[in-house]
Order: sequence, then structure tokens, then C-alpha cells
Amino acid sequence: MTKRPKNRYLNKGVGSYTYLLINIATISIPLVASFFPAYPFARKWITFFKACTPVAIIFILWDIYFTKIGVWGFNDTYLSGYYLANLPIEEILFFFCIPFSCTFTYFALGYFKRTHLRSKKWNGTGLVLGIVCLAIGVLTWDRIYSGTAFTSAGLFLLVQYAYRWDGFPRFLLSYGLCLLPFYLVNGLLTGAFIQEQVVWYNDFENLGIRVFTIPLDDHFYSLSLQGFIVFLFDRNSGKQQ
Repeated sequence: MTKRPKNRYLNKGVGSYTYLLINIATISIPLVASFFPAYPFARKWITFFKACTPVAIIFILWDIYFTKIGVWGFNDTYLSGYYLANLPIEEILFFFCIPFSCTFTYFALGYFKRTHLRSKKWNGTGLVLGIVCLAIGVLTWDRIYSGTAFTSAGLFLLVQYAYRWDGFPRFLLSYGLCLLPFYLVNGLLTGAFIQEQVVWYNDFENLGIRVFTIPLDDHFYSLSLQGFIVFLFDRNSGKQQ
């Protein structure tokens, strides 16, 4: 890990910890709630990290490459200055903090009977959506973020169908519930509530469509990140919850 010197004209106050604070805020409530007797997610932490780590490594390598070729980048004003490869340490933490919160949501929903939906219909719907995502990925491959984000989402949707994943309907519900914090967190990162962007995007490499300040492609990137981790979490748990 290296520390890059900051421009002496940049704000060195609390603003330089903005991204780090976003990560901490994202994980804080699920972290505390993990110890609630009603849904003791703390007992599943090892299972979570076994599922999260291999997926996170793939996404981090993807991130390193895209940062190198200018698909996206980071604003030093909002960073602590510590880097691993060419990524801010906050970006590395992102791939553990966000999935932790989303997997906790999925886990907690398992304790509500009404969330145990019949999976066959939803698995089939996922298959159709997966084929659509793959087609969009192929058609948009000249915009590399769009191409890879849609392809990754499509692959996840095909995998869940191939395994007839019983947890898929509950995952879709948890993904929907996580959209609210998604818009808050990614909105902050893309400059919705602050003066500048923490993370900037090269719109020549995505669809150029924004939901508020967030690229549409991010929704499918997030779907695949969360989906693969929760799928492995279920598999590693030894049973569908």
C-alpha cells in the first residue's frame, strides 16, 4: 500500500475522508444489527467472507484495469491518499462494505415467511432477463463499461437459472430494498449531494444515461456484484435459508 502526496491546495480536512466515511456509514447499521438475536448474521460472517472475497478480487482487478484506461477515476479531494495498485483504499473497501450490507439484507429477509416466494417462475424470468442483458452487452461492447456490466449481469442471471437457485426471488427483493441506499451512496459518489464527484465516469464508455447522477450501467454492475456474492453465500451456507 502506498500513500500519494496530496496537492497542497486541496482541502485536508474531513472532506478528504468523504469516501471512507461513506463506506463506514454503509456498513454501520448492518454491522450492529448482525448481533440481533432475531437474525444473527454475525454467525455467518465467515461464510460471507468466503463468498465475497473471490468475487471482490475479480471486481477489483476489473476496477484496476478500467481505472488504468480511463473508464472512470477518482477525485483526490475526497480521498485519504492511500492506494493499493492504482485504486484508493476506499475503493477496495467498497467491494466488501456494500456486499456486506446487501447480504445482510438478504439474510434478514429469510426470517420473514412472506419472502419465501416460489422460485420456478422467477428463475425463468431471470433466464429471459439474462439473455436480454447478454444481447445488450454484445451490442454495446464498443462502450466497454456497458458491454462488461450487462454481460456480467447476464452471466449471473444465467447461473442462477442453471442452478435453479431457490433464493433468487428473495435476492431480487433484497436487491430492490437495497436500491434506496444504492441511490444515496452512489449519488454521493457521483456528486449528487456534494460539490464535486468522488468518482467520475467517462461517458464515452457507458450508455450516457444517468439516473439522477448515477450511470444506468451501475445498476447492472451492482446486480452482478451482489448477485454472485449472495449466490455463493447461499451455496456456502449449506442450505437455503
